[in-house]
Amino acid sequence: MKAKIMIDTNVLIYFLTDIETNHKDRIKNLFKQQSKYQFVITTRILDELIFKLIIFKSGKNFKSIKLNKKVLKKYSSVIELVKEFLKDFNFKIYEVKEKHYWKLKDIIKEYGLIGNDALTFIVMKENNLKYIATTDKDFEHLPITNILENL
Repeated sequence: MKAKIMIDTNVLIYFLTDIETNHKDRIKNLFKQQSKYQFVITTRILDELIFKLIIFKSGKNFKSIKLNKKVLKKYSSVIELVKEFLKDFNFKIYEVKEKHYWKLKDIIKEYGLIGNDALTFIVMKENNLKYIATTDKDFEHLPITNILENL
């Protein structure tokens, strides 16, 4: 059985763009090992990925995209790119549900996490996921393993 690895948005952004990072080689190496791992994300990560890729590809900021529907329409093709990428790498997508939001208070108190990171961790706990691929330091103090550190 393949080890399931939650893939954080930043890893996906670095892999799908030419943004440079010290982690680039490890990220590429991770995706080369597709046969060894089951990659997973949440619906919130998917939303964030699409949104950030539209901003990156358009070269515009959120406000100017929101005001210019032509730009938004032009870069909506990012959705197909993401869809094909997730299909090619056989991603499993966990849904963030209303019940997850009501667990945020406990995660904030215990781990000091908020927002998307907290929701990601809640879904990981619920599904007994032990591994994450991230460049985000906010996950360092959690009882999970950052797989990028071992590649």
